[in-house]
Amino acid sequence: MADQVVFEGRWNAGARPPARNGRSLVIVFCGVILLIMGELVFQFGIAPNMRIESIVFDNTVPVPREQLLVAAGLHGKPYYFKLNLEEIKNGLEGLPPVKSAFVQKVFPDSLRIVTRGREPLATAFAETEGGILPLAFDEEGVVFLSGKDVPEQGLPVFSGLRFEGPQHGTRLPAMLKPFLQDLHKLRKSSPALFSAFSEMRVVPRGAEHFEIILYPVYYRVPVRIEGELEAERCKVILIVLDALLRDGTLDKMAEIDFRTNDIIYRLKEG
Repeated sequence: MADQVVFEGRWNAGARPPARNGRSLVIVFCGVILLIMGELVFQFGIAPNMRIESIVFDNTVPVPREQLLVAAGLHGKPYYFKLNLEEIKNGLEGLPPVKSAFVQKVFPDSLRIVTRGREPLATAFAETEGGILPLAFDEEGVVFLSGKDVPEQGLPVFSGLRFEGPQHGTRLPAMLKPFLQDLHKLRKSSPALFSAFSEMRVVPRGAEHFEIILYPVYYRVPVRIEGELEAERCKVILIVLDALLRDGTLDKMAEIDFRTNDIIYRLKEG
């Protein structure tokens, strides 16, 4: 009899949870329905009408805000969820002074735009109908400064280049880019060596090859090189020039050729 009472007690204790489980399932189901309905209301009722109310620029480029907005394709108050961040980024980076751009949407109604500008690496001169026009370009070979905006000192001058209809956004020949990258690294790692040469003349040798004639600041003898422009190579050039100056033979030199492992001296005529 006792066993029967205990058995019935266990059965009755286990018969109640299904009712509670049923109520829990109903609550969960209703919650899911509410979430889905809320999402639908947001997606089809609220989100399509959300607009950008604030555009914040973190800008180091000397370009007016209005010009940046036009390049980014931002007019009025665009819709928040219809913005194409990649298109905005590409539009901004299409401006010659802009080297890179970062675009971020900030919920619920803001847009943050960060732009970083190009830094002049070297200068050149172009012949135009109005006369000689100074230009400045960066390590990617992109011309982005001209006229009075070009720094007058502190940058080497590239000669031997020909510009047809020079304008901002013009690019130097692609074959020069590795050399410009070397020059950029030299400025970062060894500013003194970067400043040791006032002019760099480009001498084309076919469509894909070229030589560079360096004009040192403190020595009146040009130096011909080919290929990379590394700090160690610049040091060797300056050491040789200094040795020839001390030896009293530098004035007899017309040019010094560093294109091979053997240094070749070309004497002045007569």
